[in-house]
Amino acid sequence: MTNELLLKKLPDAAQRLDAMILAFGDLMFIVEEDGTILDDKSGNALQFIHISSKLSPPKIQDLFPVEARQKIMDGLQAIHEQKKVIQVEYSLPTLVGKSWHESRFVPVSNGQVIIFIRDITKYKQSEEKIKKQLNQLAALHAIDLAITTGADLSQTLPMILENIQRYLEIDAATVLLLN
Repeated sequence: MTNELLLKKLPDAAQRLDAMILAFGDLMFIVEEDGTILDDKSGNALQFIHISSKLSPPKIQDLFPVEARQKIMDGLQAIHEQKKVIQVEYSLPTLVGKSWHESRFVPVSNGQVIIFIRDITKYKQSEEKIKKQLNQLAALHAIDLAITTGADLSQTLPMILENIQRYLEIDAATVLLLN
């Protein structure tokens, strides 16, 4: 087979883009500088409901609640000023709690912006779990240090109780001293 025949068998740019969006489950929007949506692609139909019939013309910032909307608008402003890839993170309320998303704004030469939106909830949950574990480890280290260096129980015990309450997330603690 010649190179020309092989090239004809390759998927075109639109098919490649569709495959990437589907594979990663991301959302992609092509917008004007003011956020007006020109086109969208969704890797997960359950994640996004196109609202163009409700808004005319729809704007990307109108898809989000107030807090996330402000971050999207800040991202659009930053890309207009800096002309480089901008990344913003925000949380959205869902039926099962809070979900976290990352939006990357990519400038295009014609003044438009391509926005990729990715669900990063599992990464944020892992990050929060690690922070909690580090705080617990720090509390245990402080308690260990207080026990090994403190000879006076009247100073050591309150410090231990304070660390236990603060970092190990308990409401109350008590120490019973027996002679």
